[in-house]
Amino acid sequence: MSTQRFDEASNEVHHMFAAEPRSAREARHWTEQALHTSSGGGCREDDALLVVSELVANAVLHGDGPILLRVRTADAAVRLEVQSSSKADTVEPVWGPTGQTTGRGLRIVEAVSDGWGSEVVDGQLCVWAELQPA
Repeated sequence: MSTQRFDEASNEVHHMFAAEPRSAREARHWTEQALHTSSGGGCREDDALLVVSELVANAVLHGDGPILLRVRTADAAVRLEVQSSSKADTVEPVWGPTGQTTGRGLRIVEAVSDGWGSEVVDGQLCVWAELQPA
């Protein structure tokens, strides 16, 4: 469920990342700079960086090929979109078994965002999350 209208009037920046483990870190740094440039302050930056890390890490683990990251801002609200090739056309959060090091990312996204979801865009899976101002 979208909580903020992100349309042509919103600011949008995007960047492509390789499907490599280091991309989650690189995406976090790139997003930090993008938020400083486009949001005008007031956004929940720490939450946004956590969400980007989780979504890009999932795209690296479960996707195939390059990863497109979009950061859209409208006032201090932020929409983060991670798009990549995937065999899946939707995603659902799961609880991994105790002691497992993966399987909690979407639960984290669900907990810190004001809304999130997935959809197919141009034949690729796009997972998004929205954060309203604090």
